Amino acid sequence: MNLELFIVRRLSSARGKSHSGFFLRIATAAVAVSVATMIVSSALINGFQTEIRKKVFGFWAHIQILPYSLSQSLLEEGIYRYPEWRKEPMPKGVRHLQVTALKGGLLRHRDGFEGVVIKGAGNDFDREAFMPYLKAGFLPHWGDSSAIKSIVLSSSTCRRLQIDTGSKVIVNFIGKDIRSRAFRVAGIYETGVEEFDRRHALTDIALIQQLNGWGPDTVGGFEIFADPQYVFPGPGTQLQHWVKGEKETGLEGLVSQLYRKLGGANLDIRTVREMHPGIFDW
Repeated sequence: MNLELFIVRRLSSARGKSHSGFFLRIATAAVAVSVATMIVSSALINGFQTEIRKKVFGFWAHIQILPYSLSQSLLEEGIYRYPEWRKEPMPKGVRHLQVTALKGGLLRHRDGFEGVVIKGAGNDFDREAFMPYLKAGFLPHWGDSSAIKSIVLSSSTCRRLQIDTGSKVIVNFIGKDIRSRAFRVAGIYETGVEEFDRRHALTDIALIQQLNGWGPDTVGGFEIFADPQYVFPGPGTQLQHWVKGEKETGLEGLVSQLYRKLGGANLDIRTVREMHPGIFDW
């Protein structure tokens, strides 16, 4: 005999004869409330995670293609801007590809200073993806000669150093030699992720190319924006990959396709989740 079924039947048959029916209703209501609370909590957490990821993806793109290195430091090693694999069609799921380069520096304004990572953007920069996070000023047209003296800072950095649009700031770039450059603050952005915003700024890639001694055909790497179904694959998309026998889905599956496309190129391909695990692993 099933003991659990026996107890439930006895309690149900005794509803009108004792107080057990009352306690049973209380227990049923408590279980229902608990399950509803868990469902709502999970939905809120998932929604919050999705919103955070969207904010980060707007600045960093979804996939990075960088020179292969055993360390993750800001190296001054560049790669060719127009490799052979760029002449062929990109894998399905790639929405946009753009060049980038990174350079560490010390941002100074009046008596305040702060360490930042300067991201260089070219004329292929995805302006549409970035514009929702621009809170003040304007986004320069990267690639123009005048843009090389412009910089876009985060709102958190501007608050701490009392900077506004139009302010003049100095950045001491760190490398073999420390070199200083003056910028005019063109715009202020905010993704809403404090840990992320306080460390990053945006300027023209031509400046980083000059500082690293590169020509215009050398860049620090490439960024890829993927189609939405690869960024946030739903159950239907995952099922389609499973039917096709594909073990990896979403961005990880797209990275696998890129590795096959690049062949023996000495490049490292990573998702933004792998580059910034502290923002996503929670």
